Amino acid sequence: MRTQTIAYRILIVSLTLLIVSVTGTGHLNAKQTSASARAVPQGSAIITDQNVLDMTLLAGLGRGTPYQVRSSPDARWLAVASAIGVWLYDMKANDEPRLLGRKARCSGVAFSPDSRTLAAAGDDGVVRLWDLPSGQSKGMLRGIDGETVQQIVFDSTGTKLFGSSFDSRAVLVWYLPALAQVTKLDGDSPLTSVAYNEDSGTIAASAADGTIRIWNANTFQLNITFKAHEQRINALASSHHGKWYASGGEDRIVHLWDADTGQQVRAFTDHYSAVKDIAFSPDDKVLATAEQDGFNILWNLQTGELTTAYLNDVIQPMQSVAVDINGYLIALSLEVRQWQVETITLIRQMDGFTHNVWGVAFSPDDRNLIAGSDPIQIWDLDKGGVATSLRGIAHTMAVSLFGENIGLAGPSYIRLFSLTKGLSDDILVGGRLPWKIVLNLDGSLLASASSDNYIYLWNVNTRTKIGVLQVPTSNTTSLAFSPDSKLLVSGGPDNRVRLWDLNTLSQLDMMSNHENQVNSVAFSPDGKLVASGSSDQSVIVWSIASGNRIIIRDANAAITA
Repeated sequence: MRTQTIAYRILIVSLTLLIVSVTGTGHLNAKQTSASARAVPQGSAIITDQNVLDMTLLAGLGRGTPYQVRSSPDARWLAVASAIGVWLYDMKANDEPRLLGRKARCSGVAFSPDSRTLAAAGDDGVVRLWDLPSGQSKGMLRGIDGETVQQIVFDSTGTKLFGSSFDSRAVLVWYLPALAQVTKLDGDSPLTSVAYNEDSGTIAASAADGTIRIWNANTFQLNITFKAHEQRINALASSHHGKWYASGGEDRIVHLWDADTGQQVRAFTDHYSAVKDIAFSPDDKVLATAEQDGFNILWNLQTGELTTAYLNDVIQPMQSVAVDINGYLIALSLEVRQWQVETITLIRQMDGFTHNVWGVAFSPDDRNLIAGSDPIQIWDLDKGGVATSLRGIAHTMAVSLFGENIGLAGPSYIRLFSLTKGLSDDILVGGRLPWKIVLNLDGSLLASASSDNYIYLWNVNTRTKIGVLQVPTSNTTSLAFSPDSKLLVSGGPDNRVRLWDLNTLSQLDMMSNHENQVNSVAFSPDGKLVASGSSDQSVIVWSIASGNRIIIRDANAAITA
């Protein structure tokens, strides 16, 4: 079985490399992600200390981090729970998706049996309801004391909604006609998922301690509790014919359980990484699983054999999986992919999602916004949210004011990107994880602070290392070049600001009036002053000539950038 799995994976890797949205060499994605055709509005005034509190949002770019995908019973709608709300796709049209519940992180979604209602569970302890196809709000459901709801599921009548709460270790039960919570079913461990089984009339919940609880869905009496996995359970699903529950988790095993007795029917052990989600096919002959390593695996439930392995993304972990009524596989990583199962044919791909954004920077001409994420996103502001992607991760970035290069620092390397020339094949390697990088004004010099107690200096034009500065403490958190590129200032976790002479590669001065980590440093335009911001909630302006502080401001919050 293991050999068969490897053979499937090698085959699908070969196929996937032909359709992956961006290449491993870092060329720009040929397919753009479009959220709007309109230009991002321009600001109406220069930001000053007098108007900074009056700033308003001009635009939101990207679709956030995705968490779960679900198909409506009639296969018309596809909903994706994301960090900024719910994205609703009309699968009969090719239109851009609608964003419902803007600004609210959503961890789970569910459709009513008649496909007329969409429910979404938010981190704010509220489940929101929308009418379909209008997208109009149908109200909100609140839990006891606002417990956060992780996953949700409707009963077969569409009048009850069940939600698993990680914080309160309970299944919350709502009666939809009254928009009211009627009870909660307590567990002993944080609950991770919930499923409803019509045939047995039961509701099941999985827990972080590897147990599953099954209740009577009408009387709410606890039927059985059993140890299902040795580690956390991530996913729980009910078969359509009502005979089984299926569970998958961190132990890389999927179990099939009798919905009435809780007895194991079958175990599927040929997974290489944690199982994030599971789904039954409409005829209950196939079980689809989403693996953390980027695979979707289809299991034959009659023979227990692996039938197909899809590699959806060579880099990104799978987040969720669904099978619609037509038998199409819906896979979610940073894209939503719809597959025709029998022929392994990609029917449709929907892009625009990202993982955590660690930093943002404007291009020198202010026409593009670069987001340090996974993958790296480059937004064309003139086209209002049209983005291209670069394969790779950027934890920190640097932009020169008058040059064209943009520095991108990943886990163990630095690469240079130009909007006209693309991503350079040259890799600047120096030290371990680059915590911070900065370019000088004309983009000819780059400084990188690594976790190995060193700051490295690079000639950008020749891609060569020209100097190394040793810092007493690791993890330098902030860097800045002086306007004339003769000095470098650094700040770090030892609460100190250091001034460096780049000609002699020596420390000129050290300023130590902060009481916590220094997270941000900057030179004044004339190069005579240095400003530093710290986790001690202060901003200090220093005189380079004397080394003395001349201004100190209380920010009433930690300064992070």
